[in-house]
Amino acid sequence: MTKFNLLELHNSNIDKKPRMWIHINGMGITNVIDLLINDICRTNYTSKHQLSIKISRILNCNSHTIGKRFYHCKGYEWYPIHLVNTLLDLWKETGKSDYDVKNMLEMINNRIQFLRTGRSYIHKAVKEVSPSIAKLCGAIIADGHITKERNSKIYIIDNYPKSIKKCAKWFEDIFGFPQQIKKSKKFDAWYLKINSKIAARIFNIFFEIPVGKKSKIVKEPHCIKESKYRLDFANGVLLMDGCIETDNIISFGTVSKKLAEDIFEILEQNNFSVKLSYKPSNKIFMVKTNILNKRESKKWIEFFEKDTEKWQKLYEINYGFNKKPKTFEEAFNSFNGYCGNSNKINFKEVILTIKELENVNKKILATKLNIGISTLHKYLWLLEKAKIIKVTRTYQGSHIDNEYFYNSNIKEWRVPSVN
Repeated sequence: MTKFNLLELHNSNIDKKPRMWIHINGMGITNVIDLLINDICRTNYTSKHQLSIKISRILNCNSHTIGKRFYHCKGYEWYPIHLVNTLLDLWKETGKSDYDVKNMLEMINNRIQFLRTGRSYIHKAVKEVSPSIAKLCGAIIADGHITKERNSKIYIIDNYPKSIKKCAKWFEDIFGFPQQIKKSKKFDAWYLKINSKIAARIFNIFFEIPVGKKSKIVKEPHCIKESKYRLDFANGVLLMDGCIETDNIISFGTVSKKLAEDIFEILEQNNFSVKLSYKPSNKIFMVKTNILNKRESKKWIEFFEKDTEKWQKLYEINYGFNKKPKTFEEAFNSFNGYCGNSNKINFKEVILTIKELENVNKKILATKLNIGISTLHKYLWLLEKAKIIKVTRTYQGSHIDNEYFYNSNIKEWRVPSVN
């Protein structure tokens, strides 16, 4: 399991002033810092006071900023990473071996429990890959980005509020403090804004998520690929960017060839039946299932985060819709929203045409609506599941045909609860 060196989170090009430094704290940190200070002073025949002045000049800060930590003044229990890295550099110069340095780094990282910048929220230390951080990483790669601002932020945006709430819950599990989701009027979507330089750097440095534009170059992070949490990463990606198609097909599209290959490999290794393809027309790489049978559907339902919109949509496709519409308009609006903007016709036309013709088969109905039978099949399948139309099987010799008729009892209707 990859262990993260949290001392890498300092950026000398950006964190130039003490108020911008990232600080660490934890049980036993003070003892290790004292060990470094005392060893440097003993080897170089210098005092703590002289060493604090020397370091303050290196860090371009007031000597009190350093001295108060050297002498354990109250309120100065947090140690800037910049200070710790400088102490390590001076300690190495006393003739320490690579083995000694490696052990010292491990000793410091093992004792780091919390991080913060200035008076910001206290972050729990992230030292290795976990299920929650693998999922959140997948969500950021799929539908998020890290800003280029000096104090970087993470944004994740999606049309589904429950999916964004799940990301906020993962963040709280990882870093230890809550985040609120908000509704964007500009994009008619929900978003999570994580105003944390520490979190942004963790995802940028350890999980290789680029700052700024990233869609064509993102991939599965190396540390996740080497972990046992690859399926959790795929879970986060598909929660945000996967598609539950109305004919019971799961699909994921991306302009990043590497990410598509990674997701395909993860799913295939976990016995999900998927295929990888490329659409030259819109330059999209697709990972897609065939129409799912009951056994495959159950496995995918278990894969998606329970009670999120995609989980609910897949569950309803397989086990029936639950929402009771109060009016005809509410019912067909629900279906139009459910199927998106790609409809060649709307459900209202299909319903009203069946109502007008009373009993009608697919061939006649398709001709009347001027669409292909294969296109019509999706509408009829969903409307039958919703009990808005009913079907009778008729036998014409060895041939079985379906005849559809309108169910006027609106109390029996059930429509999708997720649009």
